[in-house]
Amino acid sequence: MVKSNKIKKIVIFLGYSCNNKCIFCYNENKNTKIKLITNGRILSNKNFTESLLNLGINHIVFLFYGPNAEIHDNIVGISGAFNQLKKGIKNIKNLGFFNISSTTIIVKQNYKYLVEIRKFIHKMDIVNADFIFVNPNNSLSKKNFYNIVPTYENTAFYINTLLKFCKTKKISCYVKNYPLCFIEPEYHRIVKESLEKKSGRIKIEKCNYCKYKTICQGYWKEYVQKRPYVNKFNFDPIDMKSIKKISKKVNLLKKDPDRFEKIYFLLGLKKVLRLAIKNQKIKDLTRFLETYDYVIDKEKKYIFFSKDIKLAKKAKEITELLQNSLKMYSFKLSEILSREYNHILGNLYGYPSCCSYKFEDNKYYNVENKEYELSGGKLVLHYACSKNCQKTKALHEEILTRINRTKIKFLKETILS
Repeated sequence: MVKSNKIKKIVIFLGYSCNNKCIFCYNENKNTKIKLITNGRILSNKNFTESLLNLGINHIVFLFYGPNAEIHDNIVGISGAFNQLKKGIKNIKNLGFFNISSTTIIVKQNYKYLVEIRKFIHKMDIVNADFIFVNPNNSLSKKNFYNIVPTYENTAFYINTLLKFCKTKKISCYVKNYPLCFIEPEYHRIVKESLEKKSGRIKIEKCNYCKYKTICQGYWKEYVQKRPYVNKFNFDPIDMKSIKKISKKVNLLKKDPDRFEKIYFLLGLKKVLRLAIKNQKIKDLTRFLETYDYVIDKEKKYIFFSKDIKLAKKAKEITELLQNSLKMYSFKLSEILSREYNHILGNLYGYPSCCSYKFEDNKYYNVENKEYELSGGKLVLHYACSKNCQKTKALHEEILTRINRTKIKFLKETILS
């Protein structure tokens, strides 16, 4: 075993004082900066607050998590914390201290109330307000991820509404640690995403095709690990048992309007299979798929199959969100969310990310490869993002490889005839 020669480093921060006077000094304005970040509760004690200010504190950041006691106290886990916070701010101001600002961590429990939180902060006469999307990489937010961390898609409407409110009212507001692709371009200047380098962030597949890739830090690593469907373009093993079963029912297969989708699903090329219900009977839709669980959307337009029922439910949820976004949101935000929803669905349905992420561009091409074309279209079941999409061509090859691997002649005849 070879021992590592890596040297571990310890950094001890002793403040900004310095016995030099460099002409390029980076910390000129920090030499006398003493900032206190607090939940404000202890400052409800007036005597303590007065003694604290005598120590030389010159900037205080208060942490707000809700617009009222019910939401704030629930998040911090202490009854009465909200009222103590308000009293602490009042004590600070009564002592003539006004250099204060606020920070709000965006979590599942408060993301729908961001505008109300900013209104309350404004009412407390606090000028500067930062809203930071929770970091899921560490501590309790990692341990309790699904109870704490909201999705970027769900928070998009509320964050954009917050930014619009602040811009309209001409009050300070900054959002941090949130991907730029979810923000309407007119608000990008008040998103600090592009100003800071963040560790623990990664670029996912769709980032390669995003126009903000050079200034955005991407997704939190833990977010992608816990919600892999946002970046999940890979294949499952072939379901040979079901393939052999339908090989004995060729006549039924040829009459099935969804035969290509079903075969591709059984070949492991899709994590989720979505079929339009229309006027078809459920028993006809589930033919050859009896061993799979399925869910149906609220409007009963689609049925979703998957080996993992959680992914089927996720595809159903995203489809419903996509339908609602077209009805509820502004054109710009609807366009942003539609792109995101189509990207996630495309991954689940086995389409290359470059194609699914550009689905809303309405620029569809037939891939220039006559050998792989079907009589009624093309071998792949999605719109390629360009005439020479390399990933679509690779998918062509994967389809043929899997068909040949089954050694079942009728499959090739069915697909290519």
